[in-house]
Amino acid sequence: MDKEIIQQIYEIYESEAYIKQDMTRWANRLRIQDSQDFEKFERCFKTRQEFRSIVNYRISRWGDTHLIQKFNSLMSKYASFAFVQNLYLSCKDIGPGLYIEHGFSTIIFAKEIGENFHINQCVTIGSGKGGIPKIGDKVSIHCNSVVIGGIEIGNNVTVAAGSTLVDSVPSNSVVASPKATIVRQK
Repeated sequence: MDKEIIQQIYEIYESEAYIKQDMTRWANRLRIQDSQDFEKFERCFKTRQEFRSIVNYRISRWGDTHLIQKFNSLMSKYASFAFVQNLYLSCKDIGPGLYIEHGFSTIIFAKEIGENFHINQCVTIGSGKGGIPKIGDKVSIHCNSVVIGGIEIGNNVTVAAGSTLVDSVPSNSVVASPKATIVRQK
């Protein structure tokens, strides 16, 4: 990717506090240290489709048609690999510090999500009985998990890989679905 295009995107991006927190979290996760903000941004932006997808999500949520068009114009050259193609972010408010790790085949459809949210691949968050989930701060949802319905997940919650949540979870919890059991043998 061209450095000047990344510089222009960074200038759009740097004014938003949520985005700065996203970038800081990504730089920490990728162990990018002793760099200026632009260098951190450039490295995250160049190397991670998930980060570019978050930048796209944040800019589209601002509702500024001019900025959205400028960003899309800058990114059009890289459309084939610019974003995670099957990552769906459909949430009015995702707090700062969003980290998506291997975001392919992931659907995020929630009322709201708090700060420092971490999500892995192949996760579905969506509608079910009673509506869509509301997720607190410092929540991690690991691969192949399903979170559906009008439930609430408190703060400081870890959802283990392969879990299915249809009930609310209190703060400061680690949840895991039970071990698979044989229900019938041939």
